[in-house]
Amino acid sequence: MQAPMPDRPPPQVEKFDGTTNPDHHLRNFIDFMDFYTQSDLVKCRAFSLSLRGEALEWYYTLPPNSVDSFRTMMGMFKKQYSTNRYEEVTAAELVNLRQGKDETLRAFMHRYNHAARRIKGANPEFIISSLPNCLKAGFISESLYAELPSTLEEL
Repeated sequence: MQAPMPDRPPPQVEKFDGTTNPDHHLRNFIDFMDFYTQSDLVKCRAFSLSLRGEALEWYYTLPPNSVDSFRTMMGMFKKQYSTNRYEEVTAAELVNLRQGKDETLRAFMHRYNHAARRIKGANPEFIISSLPNCLKAGFISESLYAELPSTLEEL
């Protein structure tokens, strides 16, 4: 807490309240702070400014002298909010996704695209070729089998 702060105010970072993905918040905080300072101590000191609600209360319960680096702070933060992390979707989960009997095509495509974006390293051809099997039988699925789109934009 004795680290001198730069002469300009710290950047405004979206505040974490303990209910969203901690990894996303850390990436956001680090990106903003990299434009502000390279000082590890200043990052530790400014971290509380990126918290609110439950997360800020957690920060205030940290034992004195328990944070010796920003790496330590990140580890403590990730451990505290590890249950909020987004789970990766596997390729198998995408292939096994099915349009519900009464689910609209628009609603299913929203769900399908959301799942596809969460698969790390999935190529567009895989995402496109998996879709027809996931749709309920009918005109749309049959027309996709006839001629698959070649890009995600076409899809």
